[in-house]
Order: sequence, then C-alpha cells, then structure tokens
Amino acid sequence: MNFIIDPTWAMTDTQFEQSAHKPKDPVTYTSALNKVNDVLTNEVLTEAQVELEFMKTAMNEMVQLASSETFMSNFLNVRRLIFNIENGTKVIRCGDLSINEIKL
Repeated sequence: MNFIIDPTWAMTDTQFEQSAHKPKDPVTYTSALNKVNDVLTNEVLTEAQVELEFMKTAMNEMVQLASSETFMSNFLNVRRLIFNIENGTKVIRCGDLSINEIKL
C-alpha cells in the first residue's frame, strides 16, 4: 500500500512546539471533571424524578381502579369463572350470565 504525503500537511518541529499545549495542572482537570460529573448527575436525577412521578401516577391509578367496586366485582366473577372451570363444575356464573350443563 502506498501512502502519498502532502508536504503542505507536514509540520516542522517549531510549528508543533508552538501549537502544543502545556498539560494543565491536576486541579484544573479535577475541577472540569467535577463540573461534568455535576451536570451528568443532575441530568440523571432529573430523568429519575420524571420516571418516579410517572410510576407514582400509574400506581395511584391502579390502586383507584383496583379499589373500585366494579373492578372488584368483575375480578371476583372472573376468578370464580376460572375456578369453576378448573374444578369441572357444570354451572358457570359470571355476573348475570349463567351457563348450565357444560361438558368439560
């Protein structure tokens, strides 16, 4: 494989020395990293708070639904329906609906 070197891209030692930066002192790096850490921590914390509020809202809605009489009545009827089928009863009741003489 042949490489073509463009002489306009080459830098002399003097140009390199002039463009190179001195390493910053450790305090500067620590300060910069702490700032980045603070920003990231705040971003993550904000996102977590949004998710927590969403979960609280969803949980409250589920509790309200589960505590409603209609839901409890329907849940108990469906549970009884499943229970009756599993036990092979011939009469299945679900709410006002009654089905007799089911062959299982």
